[in-house]
Amino acid sequence: MGIRAAADTGGGYALGPFLFAGLALLLVAVVVVAFMWMRRPQSGGETFPNTRAPECDVPRDNRRVSTPDGQTGSTATVRPVLSTVAMDQPTAERALHELEPLVGEWTFEARWPTGEPWPGGGRITFEWHDSRAHLVQRGTVDHPDAPDNISIIGCDAANGTYFQLYSDERGVCRVYEMSIGNGEWKLWREGEPFAQRFTATFSDDGNRITGGWHIAEDGTNYVPDFDIVCHRIGT
Repeated sequence: MGIRAAADTGGGYALGPFLFAGLALLLVAVVVVAFMWMRRPQSGGETFPNTRAPECDVPRDNRRVSTPDGQTGSTATVRPVLSTVAMDQPTAERALHELEPLVGEWTFEARWPTGEPWPGGGRITFEWHDSRAHLVQRGTVDHPDAPDNISIIGCDAANGTYFQLYSDERGVCRVYEMSIGNGEWKLWREGEPFAQRFTATFSDDGNRITGGWHIAEDGTNYVPDFDIVCHRIGT
């Protein structure tokens, strides 16, 4: 019996490692089955994409943006903003209406400050641009030293101001500030090569414009340059 007992005891110790290995394999199998169960397809065997809402619902308008110091920053998403200020702007209807007394065809005579008339005369036409937002002025002159010219007259509706963009066949281009209303028409500019002013009045019937140009070569002291009288054609 002693020998048998000893044999039984030794067999028990030999089976211990196999028992622990079996339990470990069983635990691994349980984990694998649980993982596969969690990853199983949805009902009907279909899988669905990730439908999580994006963090920011903004238009895909990626632009380069600038920092206050003028450096270009990284690409950022910019949402367009429409404000009531941007949408509600003053219209030019009233300011453009003030230009109506000019519209038409005119002949003119000019005189030097001494009263001597220019040789020949000239013609001026004012007509609306197709946009009806600008007035186109064209002038032809008989005097050999006076250039033919063309100008664009427009306004800043918000401020009630006017500008004339002048150009002539010599290649000269100038910008004049302008005012018109209450029977008066004025143009003026400063800077090189000299300062200029033009002041004119409309007759009561609107068919004659009488005015004159003044010039200041030093930018301060104005002297008469020439006088001009325009007559509306067809009246």
